[in-house]
Amino acid sequence: MNLRFGILLIICALHSGFAWGQAAQRASQFGFVFGFSVPDANNTQPFSISGIKGEAFLTPMLSLGGYYLISDNQGAPSAEDKFRYSVHGVQTTLHVPSGKGDSFFGARIGITKVSTNPNQIDSVFSPYHYGIVAGYDYHLLSWCSLGFEGSYLHVLPGKTTQNGQSVQLDSFNIMNFLVTLQFML
Repeated sequence: MNLRFGILLIICALHSGFAWGQAAQRASQFGFVFGFSVPDANNTQPFSISGIKGEAFLTPMLSLGGYYLISDNQGAPSAEDKFRYSVHGVQTTLHVPSGKGDSFFGARIGITKVSTNPNQIDSVFSPYHYGIVAGYDYHLLSWCSLGFEGSYLHVLPGKTTQNGQSVQLDSFNIMNFLVTLQFML
């Protein structure tokens, strides 16, 4: 369900970008991301994370888009103590042309899905997150760019009920260091 939501979000952002982007002389872009993610949740290690992102330009320098990133399970504390997460949401970004590319700065807000097992009870939490993103896209061709981005996300506390017991997830922070390959439309 999360993957479908993420893809739908990006398709909507790209579709709306065609109308707005024509007036802005810059339409939209979508791409693939991969890198490392470092949550500060209890006992976790760095994770590999990958996903997709897309954005539509409202003006030549301002874009609105979405992202969907999912971690592997290699950073979980142990096989018995699980921890895996995905983040998806919307972002607004300011692009500043520099050299053969764009530097960008923006804000992200969305939903985090965390699968873990506090007190040996398998649980899935869906807390909100918010944060910032910054990076650089180097334009290899007029339709393709290679870049990097860093983001900081704060995940709010979560609460759920499993087997009649209330289970709590403490808030935590995530730092992502990603490489991007994007295609311009």
